[in-house]
Amino acid sequence: MEKVSKKDKDFMRKFIKLYFRLRELDLYLEKDKKTQKYKDKVKKLENEMGKILPSYSHLFNNDLNVLNGVFGEVVKKEKIIFLLNDFEYFLKWTIKRLYNKKIINLETYKNLSVHIKKINLKDNLRLPGSVIWSGR
Repeated sequence: MEKVSKKDKDFMRKFIKLYFRLRELDLYLEKDKKTQKYKDKVKKLENEMGKILPSYSHLFNNDLNVLNGVFGEVVKKEKIIFLLNDFEYFLKWTIKRLYNKKIINLETYKNLSVHIKKINLKDNLRLPGSVIWSGR
């Protein structure tokens, strides 16, 4: 397992915070699809996240427990509502974005998808951001 630098953890924190803001805006858009204000905010956030993704993508080569720890830390610190704090969904959403933005290729996308399926989320009462691994 590689050691993750403070700079990389800061990237993780920033990206995760942007992810939560975007997910929250998505919920507002579901309720009111005509609101241009939310559409503009979503576009701005997506652009900001797109700038971070190239620097962020290599972090998937690290042990996902590090990313999970930072995810849980952000959930607790920012008091994220429970519906949005699903680490597995975050991983799937992120790798899909990486693939759609052509930052990772199809083979890497498939490998990461298989790896994420190994996450076992049996314990519904787990702390936000905590993951039980079923194997590698």
